[in-house]
Amino acid sequence: MKEVDDNEFMKMVASGGNKPKKDENHPPADNSRKRKDAPVPENHISDYINTFIQRGSESEKSTVYLSKELISQLKNIMATIGGDKATLGGYVEAIIAAHFEQFKDEIIRLFNENIKQPFQ
Repeated sequence: MKEVDDNEFMKMVASGGNKPKKDENHPPADNSRKRKDAPVPENHISDYINTFIQRGSESEKSTVYLSKELISQLKNIMATIGGDKATLGGYVEAIIAAHFEQFKDEIIRLFNENIKQPFQ
């Protein structure tokens, strides 16, 4: 099975299915802070769908404003792989929940470093 470059896939989805042209004028982005990709297990795609492609919860909602470009990318992903199984809000909620879970320790560390102490 041919491996899929996640970055290229996301660029293609964002462009509406057109493969983006390589921009040779810009050096490659520094990805040193991103986590290293582990080998992709066979059930990776179904895990992604089960984790992220879902309907939003029925609990209280709040408005979040996103750029038009990001909304367009999210809608394209949902229209392509979400079908009627999911909502845009459910997808965004699942992405944020996964981000919090993945970076929980770092977020807590940064939060604790930045708490303003009432006394010195």
